[in-house]
Amino acid sequence: MMRTMMHESDLPKNFQPFAVQYSQEIVNRLPTRALSENKTPYEAFYLKKPSVKHLQIFGCQAYVHVPDNKQGKLDAKTVEGHFIGLLQNRKGYMVSDS
Repeated sequence: MMRTMMHESDLPKNFQPFAVQYSQEIVNRLPTRALSENKTPYEAFYLKKPSVKHLQIFGCQAYVHVPDNKQGKLDAKTVEGHFIGLLQNRKGYMVSDS
C-alpha cells in the first residue's frame, strides 16, 4: 500500500515513513477475518465504529491558512502544500510545503 501511495503521489522518497504511517491508519479501519464478527482492529480496540470522513488522498494538494497576524496586507491567506498524513494524539492534518 505504501509503495502505491508513494508512486501515485510523486513525492520524494524521504516521505516514505509518512506513507507507512498513513497506510497503517487505513488498514486499522478495514474489516478483517482475524477478528470475530468481521470487526475492524480500530473497533476492537476502541469499542466504537471507526469514522473515515477525515481520510484524504495521500500526496493530494492541500492549502494551509496563514493566521492574520503572520500575513501582510497584500500577502496570500493560504500556503500550498501536499497532504502527508494525520497528526498523532490530536485532530489535524500534516502538510508538507515541498
